[in-house]
Amino acid sequence: MAAREDDLVVERDVRVEAPPETVFRFFVDPDQMIRWMGVDATLDPQPGGIYRVNVTGSDVALGEYVEVVPNERVVFTWGWEDESNP
Repeated sequence: MAAREDDLVVERDVRVEAPPETVFRFFVDPDQMIRWMGVDATLDPQPGGIYRVNVTGSDVALGEYVEVVPNERVVFTWGWEDESNP
């Protein structure tokens, strides 16, 4: 049986050699996100808030924050924005 697109889930844990408060800012502060990757970012770091990062000028990552625990944990959905439906 072939998997449907909505059945596909990827979970990723990433460990970074830096203080949690430093890493956390890169996921919730648009200026830090752009410094890391992207040319524009709209971030609303609260459950249900938007995660939108224009990575290359034409490729836009779009998702929603699921869980935000300051300096401890950030969970968000992520996929590519459909250019025909921005």
